[in-house]
Amino acid sequence: MGAKVIRVSRNELVSLLKRVLEGFGYPVGIYEDAARTVVWHEMNGLDGLEELRLALPELDSGSPVFPEIMTEDENLIVVDAHGGSCITVGGLLVEIACARAISNDLAIVQVRNCRHRCMILERLHNASQRGLSFAAYWLDNGVVNLTTMTDAAGVWMTYDAENWPLGNSDSMSIVSSPSMMSVQSHLNTMLSPESRSQSRITVGSMQTGYERAIEQGISVDEDLWGQLEKLVARILVPATQSSRTGAGPG
Repeated sequence: MGAKVIRVSRNELVSLLKRVLEGFGYPVGIYEDAARTVVWHEMNGLDGLEELRLALPELDSGSPVFPEIMTEDENLIVVDAHGGSCITVGGLLVEIACARAISNDLAIVQVRNCRHRCMILERLHNASQRGLSFAAYWLDNGVVNLTTMTDAAGVWMTYDAENWPLGNSDSMSIVSSPSMMSVQSHLNTMLSPESRSQSRITVGSMQTGYERAIEQGISVDEDLWGQLEKLVARILVPATQSSRTGAGPG
């Protein structure tokens, strides 16, 4: 028998994830962004909940991590994510790219020590509505992932890694500019004539799945839902006991 699933609304899932991530110690702006990101990926068929399941042990480490700028010059910024998941650090990484692209026309953010990098897609999709164009690329299991986003279109492709001059498997580069031509010029220095895409997903092609999830609900593995509810209960119990202890006589 397959795993049992339940159907929940987008708002129910976002609300539960907010409470879980808040309990892990993340500030309000980050846990709200992270919850929406996971749900957007799931509704668009991009396995947001599976990425969350894989990330839960590190997110529940007791000490949230945040990206840190290590070096920077006019266009290049090197950031250490300190092993953080893109579920929680991705929003800050994209904001760094946006700020530099607006002021300098082109930003290249090289990220080290970042996990679950596919969770950057929703942030790039949203940020592209500000009139900026983006590309992000990273290596995962011997395959190069490349996504490009503009306010008009978005695509996620995979390539054979043989012809790509990439760093280690925990790195990622984000490129941003008001001009897609500037982003593409940078990509042209990375893509060799032998680079051929293995797969291609467009943001437009995901729309049907997103609309279906709105109408019919989101399918969630029952065990994962139970795990998330237990995390919320574990977080709430100490606070409740503490408040009762300090309440004094009625």
